[in-house]
Amino acid sequence: MPPNPHPLVVHFTVALFSVSVLCDVLGWLLKKEALRTVGWWNLLFGFFGTLVTVATGLLAERSVGHNDAAHAVMQTHKTFGLIVLGLMAALFLWRAFHRGQIPQKLLAVYLLIAIAGVGVMTVGAYYGGELVYTHGMAVRAMPQPASHEHESGEQHRHAAPPPDSSETHRH
Repeated sequence: MPPNPHPLVVHFTVALFSVSVLCDVLGWLLKKEALRTVGWWNLLFGFFGTLVTVATGLLAERSVGHNDAAHAVMQTHKTFGLIVLGLMAALFLWRAFHRGQIPQKLLAVYLLIAIAGVGVMTVGAYYGGELVYTHGMAVRAMPQPASHEHESGEQHRHAAPPPDSSETHRH
């Protein structure tokens, strides 16, 4: 297992929770119980996957070097991740208590919470992407020649890789 497994497991949370909510909404719109059952199973696996995702994220926070700017983004990303975990836990427990079903009189409330949860997860994923693509967190820079020719024969220069920050720290 890599030293930072968070990027490997986070996509399960994103996929399973999104599919769960999509199936629940479609099940409601199309009045298909089978879709709601698929929604339940995705929520079940997604919730336990999210426990792993959050745990690996907390480990990464302490083990992956980062600078102060990345740290601020990481704290925001973590906050959104913990909110998603809380929302998924509430939805999971709610459905587990009702044996995988969503009581009809509370269906609209459940779906609104679930849709909001996917929205929160999406914003959290944006901040996770910022950590990787803006701050280069846990990414090793590839050595690049100053310029090279592409298949089209066009030449261009690549920007120099960002210098290593002396502010890098671990928590």
